[in-house]
Amino acid sequence: MEYEIVISHKTSKDLVAVISKYWSFKDEGFVYSIENINKELSRLKYTQSTILDKSHCILHFSNCTLCFSSYEKIVTSRKEFLNEVNSQERVCNPCQSYSPKYLEGVSTIFPTQESIDELSDLEYRVLIGIIQLRDKMLIYKHIFNNDLENQEIWKIINMLQKKRIIWIERTNDYKIKSFKFSEKIPELIKNTQRN
Repeated sequence: MEYEIVISHKTSKDLVAVISKYWSFKDEGFVYSIENINKELSRLKYTQSTILDKSHCILHFSNCTLCFSSYEKIVTSRKEFLNEVNSQERVCNPCQSYSPKYLEGVSTIFPTQESIDELSDLEYRVLIGIIQLRDKMLIYKHIFNNDLENQEIWKIINMLQKKRIIWIERTNDYKIKSFKFSEKIPELIKNTQRN
């Protein structure tokens, strides 16, 4: 996940520096503590509400759980930021508004042991290849055997996507960026009774 900080135009350089620290996020947490931020704000004679009035963040997610599209979320506080980043239900606004699957509950669309067990041997083999190889170019080379026109492999890839076992991360111009899967998939595969 990437993010960008949006700061209002008429903000002093000193406050811009503190705002940047406020939103600075790495791995699974914020880089600077609220205590450190508040000390700097106090020195500049501002409060935390000033940061919230003069800035927000745009989070860029690589895929919606339902439609697999990349999407953005605007957050106006650290609490909202963490809620979005830690959410298991990454769903774009249009899917939240219009998708019947969203009403059924996003948790029902995650892959299950049953969905892995139901795969044919060929589908299972392709899935294992995607998990083991990970890299797009290696997948092209060893699963597609450098034949990206192979419709049989694309049918399997599309079926794995429909079952929510994998998804394809794409660039803004819809080129394939990478093949992705939930961290739950390797665990589900370990529980499968296959050689």
